[in-house]
Amino acid sequence: MRSLVVICLFGTTFVLAMVAGVLWMNSDTGNVVRNYDFKLPHALKQGEFSFTEASGKVAIVNFWATWCAPCQRELPALLKLADHLGSSCVLVLISVDEDKQALTGFLKGFDLRLQNVEVLWDPASSVAGAFGTRQLPETYIFDRNRRFDRKVLGFIDWSNPEVGNYLLKLKDKSGT
Repeated sequence: MRSLVVICLFGTTFVLAMVAGVLWMNSDTGNVVRNYDFKLPHALKQGEFSFTEASGKVAIVNFWATWCAPCQRELPALLKLADHLGSSCVLVLISVDEDKQALTGFLKGFDLRLQNVEVLWDPASSVAGAFGTRQLPETYIFDRNRRFDRKVLGFIDWSNPEVGNYLLKLKDKSGT
Protein backbone atom coordinates (compact mmCIF):
# COMPACT_ATOMS: atom_id res chain seq x y z
CA MET A 1 0.00 0.00 0.00
CA ARG A 2 2.79 2.41 0.94
CA SER A 3 4.58 1.82 -2.39
CA LEU A 4 1.32 2.57 -4.26
CA VAL A 5 1.01 5.92 -2.45
CA VAL A 6 4.64 6.75 -3.25
CA ILE A 7 4.12 5.85 -6.91
CA CYS A 8 0.95 7.98 -7.08
CA LEU A 9 2.68 10.96 -5.46
CA PHE A 10 5.68 10.62 -7.75
CA GLY A 11 3.44 10.32 -10.80
CA THR A 12 1.40 13.37 -9.83
CA THR A 13 4.54 15.42 -9.20
CA PHE A 14 6.00 14.32 -12.51
CA VAL A 15 2.84 15.24 -14.44
CA LEU A 16 2.65 18.67 -12.78
CA ALA A 17 6.31 19.33 -13.54
CA MET A 18 5.79 18.31 -17.17
CA VAL A 19 2.72 20.57 -17.52
CA ALA A 20 4.65 23.51 -16.04
CA GLY A 21 7.54 22.84 -18.42
CA VAL A 22 5.24 22.60 -21.42
CA LEU A 23 3.51 25.85 -20.50
CA TRP A 24 6.87 27.56 -20.02
CA MET A 25 8.22 26.24 -23.31
CA ASN A 26 5.04 27.29 -25.14
CA SER A 27 5.09 30.83 -23.86
CA ASP A 28 4.87 33.59 -26.43
CA THR A 29 8.12 35.28 -27.45
CA GLY A 30 6.84 36.78 -30.68
CA ASN A 31 4.20 39.17 -29.38
CA VAL A 32 6.32 42.23 -28.62
CA VAL A 33 4.95 44.77 -26.19
CA ARG A 34 5.28 48.14 -27.87
CA ASN A 35 4.59 50.60 -25.07
CA TYR A 36 5.63 49.27 -21.72
CA ASP A 37 6.69 52.51 -20.06
CA PHE A 38 4.07 53.00 -17.40
CA LYS A 39 3.39 54.48 -14.00
CA LEU A 40 0.90 53.05 -11.54
CA PRO A 41 0.05 53.70 -7.91
CA HIS A 42 1.36 51.37 -5.25
CA ALA A 43 -1.35 49.18 -3.76
CA LEU A 44 0.00 49.10 -0.21
CA LYS A 45 1.93 52.34 0.19
CA GLN A 46 1.89 55.92 -1.02
CA GLY A 47 3.33 57.00 -4.34
CA GLU A 48 3.78 55.52 -7.78
CA PHE A 49 6.06 53.04 -9.44
CA SER A 50 7.51 53.83 -12.86
CA PHE A 51 8.69 50.96 -15.02
CA THR A 52 11.90 52.91 -15.65
CA GLU A 53 12.82 51.93 -12.07
CA ALA A 54 13.25 48.36 -13.37
CA SER A 55 16.27 49.35 -15.48
CA GLY A 56 19.28 47.16 -14.76
CA LYS A 57 17.17 44.27 -13.46
CA VAL A 58 15.29 41.40 -15.02
CA ALA A 59 11.64 42.41 -14.68
CA ILE A 60 8.77 39.99 -14.18
CA VAL A 61 5.51 41.89 -14.75
CA ASN A 62 2.54 39.83 -13.60
CA PHE A 63 -1.08 40.86 -14.19
CA TRP A 64 -3.43 39.24 -11.70
CA ALA A 65 -6.55 39.69 -9.52
CA THR A 66 -7.66 38.48 -6.11
CA TRP A 67 -10.74 36.78 -7.59
CA CYS A 68 -8.61 34.76 -10.06
CA ALA A 69 -8.00 31.26 -8.64
CA PRO A 70 -4.93 30.52 -10.84
CA CYS A 71 -3.48 33.90 -9.80
CA GLN A 72 -3.94 33.00 -6.14
CA ARG A 73 -2.19 29.67 -6.70
CA GLU A 74 0.86 31.11 -8.43
CA LEU A 75 1.45 34.14 -6.19
CA PRO A 76 3.36 32.27 -3.42
CA ALA A 77 5.74 30.71 -5.97
CA LEU A 78 6.29 34.09 -7.67
CA LEU A 79 7.21 35.64 -4.32
CA LYS A 80 9.56 32.76 -3.54
CA LEU A 81 11.18 33.16 -6.97
CA ALA A 82 11.67 36.90 -6.41
CA ASP A 83 13.26 36.16 -3.05
CA HIS A 84 15.57 33.58 -4.67
CA LEU A 85 16.63 35.93 -7.49
CA GLY A 86 17.19 38.83 -5.11
CA SER A 87 18.32 42.24 -6.28
CA SER A 88 19.01 41.04 -9.83
CA CYS A 89 15.28 41.06 -10.54
CA VAL A 90 12.13 43.03 -9.80
CA LEU A 91 8.74 41.37 -9.52
CA VAL A 92 6.00 43.81 -10.53
CA LEU A 93 2.60 42.51 -9.44
CA ILE A 94 -0.15 44.51 -11.14
CA SER A 95 -3.60 43.89 -9.71
CA VAL A 96 -6.58 44.67 -11.92
CA ASP A 97 -8.97 44.45 -8.97
CA GLU A 98 -11.52 47.25 -8.90
CA ASP A 99 -12.03 46.99 -5.13
CA LYS A 100 -8.92 48.19 -3.32
CA GLN A 101 -10.17 46.94 0.07
CA ALA A 102 -10.48 43.43 -1.32
CA LEU A 103 -6.97 43.74 -2.71
CA THR A 104 -5.36 44.99 0.49
CA GLY A 105 -7.29 42.44 2.55
CA PHE A 106 -6.09 39.58 0.34
CA LEU A 107 -2.48 40.76 0.45
CA LYS A 108 -2.40 40.74 4.27
CA GLY A 109 -1.86 36.99 4.02
CA PHE A 110 1.54 37.46 2.33
CA ASP A 111 4.91 38.72 3.45
CA LEU A 112 5.57 41.50 0.95
CA ARG A 113 8.60 43.06 2.61
CA LEU A 114 10.94 41.96 -0.16
CA GLN A 115 12.83 44.93 -1.61
CA ASN A 116 12.43 43.64 -5.16
CA VAL A 117 8.62 43.28 -5.16
CA GLU A 118 6.33 46.08 -6.29
CA VAL A 119 2.58 45.65 -5.78
CA LEU A 120 0.65 48.02 -8.03
CA TRP A 121 -3.02 48.79 -8.62
CA ASP A 122 -4.56 49.11 -12.10
CA PRO A 123 -8.33 49.20 -11.39
CA ALA A 124 -9.24 50.44 -14.88
CA SER A 125 -6.93 47.84 -16.50
CA SER A 126 -5.33 50.66 -18.49
CA VAL A 127 -1.80 49.23 -18.30
CA ALA A 128 -3.11 45.68 -18.72
CA GLY A 129 -4.90 46.85 -21.87
CA ALA A 130 -1.80 48.63 -23.18
CA PHE A 131 0.14 45.38 -22.76
CA GLY A 132 -2.55 43.44 -24.61
CA THR A 133 -3.38 41.26 -21.62
CA ARG A 134 -6.18 38.87 -22.54
CA GLN A 135 -6.36 36.56 -19.55
CA LEU A 136 -5.26 36.28 -15.95
CA PRO A 137 -2.70 35.55 -14.84
CA GLU A 138 -0.50 36.83 -17.62
CA THR A 139 3.19 37.57 -17.19
CA TYR A 140 5.71 39.53 -19.24
CA ILE A 141 9.44 39.11 -18.80
CA PHE A 142 11.96 41.81 -19.66
CA ASP A 143 15.74 41.72 -19.68
CA ARG A 144 17.94 44.12 -17.71
CA ASN A 145 17.69 46.70 -20.50
CA ARG A 146 13.87 46.57 -20.30
CA ARG A 147 13.66 44.75 -23.62
CA PHE A 148 10.70 42.40 -23.92
CA ASP A 149 11.78 38.76 -23.75
CA ARG A 150 8.78 36.52 -23.14
CA LYS A 151 5.05 36.48 -22.47
CA VAL A 152 3.67 33.70 -20.28
CA LEU A 153 -0.02 32.96 -20.73
CA GLY A 154 -1.91 31.63 -17.74
CA PHE A 155 -0.72 29.80 -14.65
CA ILE A 156 2.69 28.17 -14.50
CA ASP A 157 4.66 26.71 -11.63
CA TRP A 158 7.22 29.44 -10.96
CA SER A 159 9.05 27.07 -8.60
CA ASN A 160 10.07 24.91 -11.58
CA PRO A 161 13.91 25.00 -11.65
CA GLU A 162 13.81 25.48 -15.43
CA VAL A 163 12.12 28.87 -14.94
CA GLY A 164 14.64 30.07 -12.34
CA ASN A 165 17.56 28.92 -14.49
CA TYR A 166 16.15 30.71 -17.51
CA LEU A 167 15.80 33.97 -15.56
CA LEU A 168 19.34 33.68 -14.19
CA LYS A 169 20.66 33.15 -17.72
CA LEU A 170 18.64 36.14 -18.92
CA LYS A 171 20.19 38.24 -16.17
CA ASP A 172 23.68 37.18 -17.20
CA LYS A 173 22.99 37.48 -20.93
CA SER A 174 21.61 41.01 -20.76
CA GLY A 175 24.29 42.30 -18.40
CA THR A 176 26.33 43.94 -21.13
